[in-house]
Order: sequence, then structure tokens, then C-alpha cells
Amino acid sequence: SYSRTFGAANPTFGITAAGLVNGDSLGSVVSYAPNTAATADSKVGTYLIAPGATLVSKNYVLRQSDGTLTIDPATLTLALVSASVTRGDTPTSCSSNCGAGQASGGGAHITTVYESQYTEPATNDTLVWSATGFAGGDHAFSGAPTLTGDGVTSAYALAKGGFSVSSNYTVQVAQPTGTSWLSVANPPLVVSTATVYVLAQNPVSPPAYVFTGLRGSDATLDGADLSNSQFTWSTNAPPSATSGGTYSITPAGPSTYYPVPGDPYGPYAVSYQPGVVQVTPTLFTPVTSTTTVTSTQTSPLTPRTVVPMARTIVPGLSYGSVSGLSMGGIPSEFGIPQVFGAQIDTIVGWYLASQNAPHDQHAINNWIAANGGSSTATGELEPFLINYLQNVETYQTLQGELGNPPNPSIQNQMTQAASNIGHVPTSSDVMLDTMICTQLENARTQAAKQAQTDYQTWLNQQATIADNNRTMTSLFGQIVAPPTSILAEAQAGVSAPSNVSAATLSSVLAGAAAGGSTAAVLTSGSSSAISAVSFGLARAAATGGDIAADVVAGAASGPAIIVTAAAAIAVQGIIAVVDAAQFPSKLNAAVKQAESFQSINQLMGSGAGQVGLASDLAGILAAGLPGAASSS
Repeated sequence: SYSRTFGAANPTFGITAAGLVNGDSLGSVVSYAPNTAATADSKVGTYLIAPGATLVSKNYVLRQSDGTLTIDPATLTLALVSASVTRGDTPTSCSSNCGAGQASGGGAHITTVYESQYTEPATNDTLVWSATGFAGGDHAFSGAPTLTGDGVTSAYALAKGGFSVSSNYTVQVAQPTGTSWLSVANPPLVVSTATVYVLAQNPVSPPAYVFTGLRGSDATLDGADLSNSQFTWSTNAPPSATSGGTYSITPAGPSTYYPVPGDPYGPYAVSYQPGVVQVTPTLFTPVTSTTTVTSTQTSPLTPRTVVPMARTIVPGLSYGSVSGLSMGGIPSEFGIPQVFGAQIDTIVGWYLASQNAPHDQHAINNWIAANGGSSTATGELEPFLINYLQNVETYQTLQGELGNPPNPSIQNQMTQAASNIGHVPTSSDVMLDTMICTQLENARTQAAKQAQTDYQTWLNQQATIADNNRTMTSLFGQIVAPPTSILAEAQAGVSAPSNVSAATLSSVLAGAAAGGSTAAVLTSGSSSAISAVSFGLARAAATGGDIAADVVAGAASGPAIIVTAAAAIAVQGIIAVVDAAQFPSKLNAAVKQAESFQSINQLMGSGAGQVGLASDLAGILAAGLPGAASSS
């Protein structure tokens, strides 16, 4: 038996003989020419070798047995000639010279292009490789080898990958040595700008730079603003545009950059993509001044009462439309349309400074990107928003009082108000204030009018209860405390005279039909006699003298006529408390106060107003957050 590798020539075959006698030699007995059907092109396998013997001596009988030829696979060697990759790439998907091929002679020299694992932005890698050891007539192959590793966290190594040949070969991979075979390019990094929304006649706010293409663990920062002072921008949006339109904003900066110091995938090769400036038209007249100011504020100012500025508020306007301004299609941050980006940036900067956190522009941009839709963050910014608007209103109010020649004291106060927000208030500042004040007025007016309706409904409900319930037990089981909206709005109408405090009113009415120790405190009777009756009856007993007290004392076990009288006194007592508090006049005062509301500073002038402002403003901002049922 013999063996050889695929593609090699057959060896010289010999034969052996058994049974020779008398000193005969093999050549004197037979002639032979061993042969096989296998050629150099024959596939891997086992083939027969025939002895091809013929007797030349008559002294023997010839028997022949075939031998075997085993053809083993030839060894094919894959080697890397060179590679051009992007730092961090692992070639994953072959895109060029990936299919079937035919080696020329004993080897192939192929250039293959691979797509990497990165798609935003996409990168390609080029491998020049060879396959040597082809033999016979089988020079076909398909696919291509590839690299493993990424050159950063693990070294590159050549792998068989998708390379395939017939069973006539075994494939071995020769690993590259040294580094001369490897050419590494910086990974691409795309810097663009987020859409900037701006009101006509106002300067374009600094954009948020958007970085795309970070690698490794820093890939989680994709979309963040990782800029520094090297990055600049320009726009073709005219600063004095009086109508809306779409313009471009073009970022610029270094050609190579380390967005994160020490990033092993850096430096990156930076390319820049222009963004969009969306200018929204407005009917406001711009505020102009030659005063130059710099903001030093890091936390809200102490609230200050000023004369409300004269402003026409149009009842019924929604948060998304005021004075000809349409907010349709404009996204929001913290419930505020992004057209007010400059104001949002300032407010967020104040907040971050108050938290001793970095508050440069890119820190502000990243905090907004992470928290712009958060109700928690919106609540944290609310006092800073109120303070910003207070400064805008203060400047506007003082400007109307400046006089000619200017009053130096008022001029100094105006400069301080402008310094607090970092600039002389612009038309977009006034627009933001007007928008929020309009919505506040609408919300407060609607609540006050609803309270008037609730009050009348409640009075009618009390009368119905009194008419339909003629026993103490059934009456006390159904007495209904006034809606909380009545109490809240009545308390807001603080200008109406009253001989009952809001606190007492709330404690008495909210506990109607509850009885107990509190009722006893409000009467001159004993607690045991009062504990079974309602606050309404207790109040009647406290103000109705001895007769009412006698009715209370016998209410639980007296004759039917006594029980009926007690029921009537109970209902009358509740109504009497409401009348004593002058609910109708207070509710009317609340409506008028809401309808005459003009400014944030006006609300900040009273404790009740501050509480209402915080609550109402929170509701307005929440309506602008993503997913809100009614969003701007």
C-alpha cells in the first residue's frame, strides 16, 4: 500500500511475491507493471493498485492481489498580506470579493472589503490575504478569511472565517507577526447640532452639539454634547428676520478630537453635519437697549412686589397659541416650547449652579437632554422659572416708570434686573412671560367659575337632603361637606370681608356629619350629648342659644317632633356657617381676581397667591411634557 497528498504524482509502485522455490528470482518467474486509475487530479480517497503481473515460467501458477493508494488532503495555507482597519473595528460582514474564486497556479492573492460592527457612522475594513498550496486541477474556493479582535481590547488575529475549499484540502492559518502589515485609521465621529427654535427678531441661541460614533464603553454617550471651546457654529438665519423660516446652522471645530479624555479608541476623525434653525414668526415688537450686562445669578432672588406691568391678556387663549404665535410642531423641554431655548438654558444653568454642578453650555445641554421630559426635573426648575419671569416683569415695569430724563434710581434697578438674567429682556422673554401668564389666568378663572357652579350645586344638594330626610339618623348619614374647590377659591377671594376664618371654616365643613370631640369643643353642651350629632347641628347649638341646646340634648331619644326639629336645625346650621363665611361674595371676588391677574410679580405679592402660582404653574408645565394628555 502507498499514500500521497492530493495533487502529487503517484509514487513508483513495486510488488512482492510469495512461493518462489529452488532459488528462482521474481524477475525470472513473472514480468510486472503495477498500475492505478488514480491521477494527480484524483480526489482524496483510496484507490486500487493492480500488480499487472504475467508468468514467464511454466513452473508456477500465478495468483494476483491488488494493493491500495491513499490520497490524503493537501495543506492550504491562509496568510494575511496587509490590513487597513479603523481603530476598534472587527470586520464582520464581507462586502467585496466574498464569493467563489479560482486560484491561479498554486495560490491566490485576494483583496477583500469587510463592513465592521459599527453602523453609525459605518466603517469598512480592507484585508489583503493569500491562500497557497493549491494543487492538481482543484483551484476553486469561496468566501474569505477575516480578523478577530478589535485592536483595542484584544489583538487582531487571522481566522478562517467564511473561507471554504473542497475536501481535497485541509486549511491552516498563518498568524501575522509584527505590526508592519497593519494600517489603522482614526474612527469617524460625526458632530451635528440639534434643531434650534427661535422667535423672529431674536438672536439664535447656542446650539446643542450632538456627537455620534463613540466606541466602547463611551458609546453610551452617543447623542450627548461633548464639545469644548474648540467648537463653533454659524448660521444664515438673519438676526432681524420679521417672519418665520427654516435656515441652516453649521458646526465647526477640530478635525481630530478626544471627546472623552483617555478614550482608548481616540482620537476620532471629526466630520460636521449642518443642522436646522427654525424661526417662528411673532407679532411682538423687539425690546432694544444699548446696555451690556453679565449674569452673576446662581439661585432665585427674594420675591419682590412691583407694580404689575400693563399687558393685554386675551382670555381663552391656549398655551399653544398666543398673540399670533403658533407652537404647533415645536417640541418642548420641561413643558416649555423649545422656541424659548435661551430662557431654558439660563434657568437650567441657575439650577445646576445651585447644586454645585458644572453649568457650562455643554453641561446644560446634556442635563436638558437627560431630563427635559421629566416631571421631577420640571418641578425642580419651577422656582427658577418664576424668578426669571419676575426679573423680566420687573424690568418691564420699571421701564414704564423710568421717566424723561431717566430716574437714576429706577435705572439702577433696571440694570440689576437685566444683570440677574444676563441680558436686557428680549421679545422672546416677554413672549414666554405672556404665554405663561395667559395660561395661568385662564386656569385660575376657570377654577373660580367652576367653584361658583359647585357652590350652587352643593346648596341645592343640601336642600334636597333636608326635604327627603325627616329623621335624625337618615339626615346625618347623608350630609355632604362642601367640595374642596369651594373652600380653595373662597380662600383665594381674600378681599371679601368675613367673620369666619378659612381655617375654622374648613375644619367645620369638612367634618360635617362626623360628630365627635371636635363638635363638642364648638358648643356649650356636654360632649356625651353632642357626640351623636353632626357638625351642622353642633354649630346650630353653639349659636342658637338654650333652645337649640335643649334640642341637641334630646335629639337621640326624644319624640319624633324633637327629632325633626333637630334635623332642620342641622341643615340650617351648615348653611348658616357658609353664609357667615360670605361664600358667594368670596367666590365672586376670586373670579374677579383671576380675571384681573396680570403678572407673576402680582401673585408673588401674597402668600395665598404664591401657593396658587406654584400649583397652577406645575399643571401648565406638566401639560407640555411628553405623553401628557393635553400637550403644547
